[in-house]
Amino acid sequence: MNHRAYLRALADSFVELIDEGRPPWYPLYGGEGPVPGAAVPRNALTGRSYRGGNAGYLWTVARRRDYRDLRWMTLRQANRSGARVRRGEKAATVVFWTDERRVRRPDPATGEPTWVVERLSRPAIRAHSVFNLAQVEGLETEPEIVPPSPDPGRRERRLLDLTGVRVVLAGDKPYYSPEFDHIGMPHRSRYVDEDAYLGSLTHELIHWTASSGRCDRRLAGKGTIAYAREEMVAELGSLILCNDLGVRKDREHSLSYMHSWTGPVREHFLSRPHQVLRLFNDAWRARDWVLEGRERERDREPGPPTATATRRVSLDIPFSEAHRARSQARQAGLPLAWNRAAGTWEVLLPESRRLPPALARWMERDPVRREAAGERGLRLYLDIPFSRKDEARALARRLDMPLVWDAEFRGWFTYRDAFRREFARWLPEERERGTVPGREAPSLRQALLVAGAVDPPDTLRLDGRFHRLRETGDRKGRTSITYIGHGDGVPRATIINHRTGEKVRWKGRDRMFSPADWRRLRVLQRNRLETSRARERRAREAAARRAASLLRAAGPASPDHPYLRAKGLDEPPEGVLQDREGRLVVPVRDASGRIRSLQTIDAEGSKRFLKDGAIGGHFVPFGPVRPDVPIVIAEGVATAATLHRTLRVPVVAALHAGNLAPVARALSRRHRRSPLVLAADDDHEAPGGNTGWIKAQEAARQLGAVAVRPEFGEADRGLSDFNDLARTRGPGAVRAILLPALERAARATTREAGRDR
Repeated sequence: MNHRAYLRALADSFVELIDEGRPPWYPLYGGEGPVPGAAVPRNALTGRSYRGGNAGYLWTVARRRDYRDLRWMTLRQANRSGARVRRGEKAATVVFWTDERRVRRPDPATGEPTWVVERLSRPAIRAHSVFNLAQVEGLETEPEIVPPSPDPGRRERRLLDLTGVRVVLAGDKPYYSPEFDHIGMPHRSRYVDEDAYLGSLTHELIHWTASSGRCDRRLAGKGTIAYAREEMVAELGSLILCNDLGVRKDREHSLSYMHSWTGPVREHFLSRPHQVLRLFNDAWRARDWVLEGRERERDREPGPPTATATRRVSLDIPFSEAHRARSQARQAGLPLAWNRAAGTWEVLLPESRRLPPALARWMERDPVRREAAGERGLRLYLDIPFSRKDEARALARRLDMPLVWDAEFRGWFTYRDAFRREFARWLPEERERGTVPGREAPSLRQALLVAGAVDPPDTLRLDGRFHRLRETGDRKGRTSITYIGHGDGVPRATIINHRTGEKVRWKGRDRMFSPADWRRLRVLQRNRLETSRARERRAREAAARRAASLLRAAGPASPDHPYLRAKGLDEPPEGVLQDREGRLVVPVRDASGRIRSLQTIDAEGSKRFLKDGAIGGHFVPFGPVRPDVPIVIAEGVATAATLHRTLRVPVVAALHAGNLAPVARALSRRHRRSPLVLAADDDHEAPGGNTGWIKAQEAARQLGAVAVRPEFGEADRGLSDFNDLARTRGPGAVRAILLPALERAARATTREAGRDR
C-alpha cells in the first residue's frame, strides 16, 4: 500500500464510521466497546503505542471489524513468540518515515555480500502489516487493564502542574478563552463523578494547546469547518490524555461532539484525505505538549559563561519548534539551554557576535530585550512559486541564508539583514504605486466633492497615507477632509469628513489579475506590514527611553497641586512626580515593572499621554504587586491612589475603560493565583452609555474576576467613580463595597486555581 492509498483508506474509514454514528474518538473501552484496557492501539510485545495516523487507522480497523482488543503485532513477531496468524486473516497497515535503508553490499575486505545501512538523500515511507490479537492463535495474553488512580485529585493536580494553566470557576458550560488564556470549568457538583469532570477538563486542555505559543492550531467560530476540526482534535486528544491518566471517558459526553459533523465538514475530509491524518497527528502533538512539554524543556540550567565576554539572550521558542531551535543553535555553534528559574530559553552569545538570523526569529517580543540583544532582522517575504520551492531551498542552503515557511501567511520569508542578491528574482517590486490611474481620477474627484471637499487637486495620491483637504465649511487654514487610498490591485480609498462624521468609500473599476499578480500583491502588502510594525516598535522603544529620561528630570510632586486638592488627596501618591511646567508625571509600567510610557496631568485636570508610548496592557501601580495577593484594577490615577490608601492592597490604574481587559489579562498571566477585582467607574450619565461598567463586566466574565461599581443616589449627580464616593461619603462606603468583592474573588481563586497545590 503506497502512501496515497493509505491516506485514502484512512479517510474513507473515518468518514464511514462517523456517518454510522461510531466516530473514532468514541471511548474504546467499557460498555459496547473493547474490554477495559488501554484505549490507544499498541504493539502486543513491545508495549509501545502507535501514534498519529497509525493509531487512527488501527482505531478505524478495530471499529469496523469489532475487535475488542487494541493490541497488534507483525507476522514475524507472532511467529517468534510461538503463535500463528489464522489462515485467511486480513492485515492492517502501519507506516513510518525513515532516512535509512538496509542494503546488501560486498564487503571491501572479503568480497562477501553483507547488510549495511545507507543514509537516504530524503526520507522515505516504510509500510508494515500488523494483525490484531483476535486474529492470532496460540498466544496466551491477558486483557491489559489500566488501573485508576487511587486519588482523583492527584490526576488533576498533575495536569495543572505540568501545564501551568489557569482554571477559573465558570457557569454551566466549560470553555477555553483564547483572549485571556484560561479555562473556565463549572463546579464539580455539576458532574456525576470525578472522571466526568476530568474528561471535560482534558477536552478544554487540548483547546488550550491550540494557541500560537504552543501547538499553533486555528480556532474559529461555530459553524465553520475549522471549528468542527478543532472539536474533533480536542475530543480525540482528551481520550488519549484520559488513557494516560486512567480516566474513563463518558460515552454520552464524547458522542455529544457529533453536532459539529455537517455536510460541508464531511466533504472536506473526503476530498482532502491528508487532513484526516493531520487530525490524528494534531491530537497526539497536543497530548505530548500537555504531558511532556515542560519536562522536555527542563534539560539543564545554562552553564557558566566562558572566559570570552558573553551575554544571555532570551528566546521565545514554542515547544513545537524547540527541536528546530536546538538544531539551528548547534549549526551556529551556540549553546542553547532552558532556564528553569526564568522560564525561558537562553543562548550564550559572545559580545563580538550578533544573534544569527535563524535564531533571531524566536527573539522575545519584549522590545527592551530585543534592543539589548542587538536583533535588527526584519522579515522579508518572497514571491516563490510552489514549482520553484525546491530550487529556492537548495539555493538558500548553498548561500547559508535562512529561508522559512510561514504557515499562517502561507508564504516564504527570510530576514532583511540576511537577504542575498541571488534571491532578487523572487523579491516583488513596486509598480506604479502612489498615483491614481488617469481613467479613475474623475471618479475619485467626484467622490471627494460628494464628501464635501473644496476643489480637489488634479493629482491625487493612493500611497497608503493620510491626506488632508479643505471642506466647504472650513475657516482659513483648516482641513476637515481626510482621505487614504491604496493603488495596488483595484484602486480604492476611504474619505472621512471630520465635521459631519460622514465616511465615503470609493472603489475603482475591477481589473483582471493572474494568480501570479495576486501572489505578488500579497507579498508586497505583507512586506509593508512588516515595515510598519518595525517602525511602530522602534517608536515605542524610543518613547520608553524618552519616558525614563523625563522621569529622571522630574522632581517630587507638590501636596498643593490643584489636581490633587480637587481629588481630595492631601499628599502626592507614591511614584507620582512633577515636572518643571507644574504638571504631574505618572509612569506607566508593564506587568514586569518596566517603564513603557508616561501620563501628564496639568492643573486643570487635562491628561496627556507621551507620543508613541505603549498603553495597551500597561498600567500605573500603587503598592507592590506580589503573587497570591489580591489586586484591584481601577480606571483613573486618582481613583487607584484613593483605593490603595483605603484598602491597603495593591491597586493599579488602567488609565481608561478600554484598557481594563488588557491589564487584567496581563496581570492574570503573570500572577495567575492573585484574585482580581475590577473597580469600575459608573458613567450612568454619559451620553454614549455606561462604558466603564460595560467594559469591566466583559473583562470579569472572560477572566473569571469580580467587577464592582460605586453606588450613588439621585442626589449625587455628576459623581461616577470610587474617588467621588470616598470624598462624599467617606472611606467606609468604599470598604463596604470592595471588601466583600475581595473576599469573593479570593474564595473563587482558592477553590478553582488550587492555591493549596
